[in-house]
Amino acid sequence: MAIKDILAVVDTGDKDEQFLRDALAFAEFHEARLSIIVLSALPSIDYGLPVSPPYIFLRDYTEAVDAKRQRIDKLAGPSNVEVRTISDQPEVIFDKAAIHARYVDVALFGPVDNYTHAPIRRETIESILFASGRPVLVVPNGYTPRAVRHLAIGWNATREATRALRDALAFAAPEARVDVLVLDA
Repeated sequence: MAIKDILAVVDTGDKDEQFLRDALAFAEFHEARLSIIVLSALPSIDYGLPVSPPYIFLRDYTEAVDAKRQRIDKLAGPSNVEVRTISDQPEVIFDKAAIHARYVDVALFGPVDNYTHAPIRRETIESILFASGRPVLVVPNGYTPRAVRHLAIGWNATREATRALRDALAFAAPEARVDVLVLDA
């Protein structure tokens, strides 16, 4: 199965320029559509009430999302990249990100130091991994996309092993070598 839809997950920080470039290159290599989700974790509503009306504190978050969109548009140039935003409480962000990931072939994350909010990144990875049914790749900075030429699959005849094999084959070159490892058959 070919990779045709890719989801890259970022936050509102500005440390991820290399990851965005790598995600664009990954999409170009696979001739796939790239969607980018910007995670914007909001503090609880109690946060704004003691000092001002509740809508005041949202301005900072809206401005951060707008700035992120501008950075992405500048990097993407003429590429057709869809940018979505999830602005909500962290626990809600995790569930929403997993739902978005169900509609793509793979979800990409950058290294931990590319995110301003590392705990939200970690929890979002786990949520997508366990709730979306899609593979997750953490792409190192400067990654050059290429087809995988050798796969090693741990096989135990379960649904999970079947899914892992299917997902791994999407990254494989047509002539890739596949080793199936079976223990205690």
